[in-house]
Amino acid sequence: MRKFSIILLIDYILKFFLLFFINLIWCLYFITPKWLSLIIAIISASLILFLFKIINNKKTLKNKPKLAEIKHMEDIKNTFIYMSSNKILSFFENLAKSKHEAFILNDYVVIKKDFPIILFPYFKNKSLDIDKLIEIVNSINLDNIKKLIVLCNTHENNLLACLENFNTKVIVLDYKQTYMQLLKPYEFFPEILIREKPKAKTTINQILCYAFNKKRTRGYIVSSLFILFASYFTIYRIYYLIFSTILLVFAILCRFEFKFNKIDSEQLMN
Repeated sequence: MRKFSIILLIDYILKFFLLFFINLIWCLYFITPKWLSLIIAIISASLILFLFKIINNKKTLKNKPKLAEIKHMEDIKNTFIYMSSNKILSFFENLAKSKHEAFILNDYVVIKKDFPIILFPYFKNKSLDIDKLIEIVNSINLDNIKKLIVLCNTHENNLLACLENFNTKVIVLDYKQTYMQLLKPYEFFPEILIREKPKAKTTINQILCYAFNKKRTRGYIVSSLFILFASYFTIYRIYYLIFSTILLVFAILCRFEFKFNKIDSEQLMN
């Protein structure tokens, strides 16, 4: 879902007024009552804007990866991080060989044509920056090369702006683009070695452990005393006294060694 912002609101307003004025021009030409022309122009502009929104949403949903596909992307990203460089090169060589003639040269894969395409995998836990990209480009003989495709997990935001500075066409794909533009079209995926564990649901015991941690004793006491002091300046004093008492009870619970304050030691040798 797209986040609502001032820029998005301004964009919608601008689109509406452009459609409104176009409709108004022709409504005034064909319809005599001006008030009727104004109403029809507003309604038609709103309907057209709404129609464009529906079409755009359908395109977005169609192109948006499904949850299972997103999970698969994340697993592949983590697998590439922990996979050795030789295995990654071998994987992309086999991917290219499924449809093209290809071979490994140094640290990259060459797709052999009249003007070769180079795949350079750089799947590190850190983002690809401009300095590293320049280093990669300078390490390759780009004479008669059609394009250099650098594959990475993530890259710095300002990196794409410098791609036009190279004499050879350089393309940088992050892990999502690599999945959607290479792995998925070729139907060629690595064996998943590292899977992202699903986040465990928060248990009642964890909530109690957080709420009644010993470190929170002071906070409960200070809050209780503040509410107790404030109770002398209000008509409905009983409610303040109740809340002050509850906070003091919380402070007492924090000081006792209940099971949610204990950490079970792991039996390493069993």
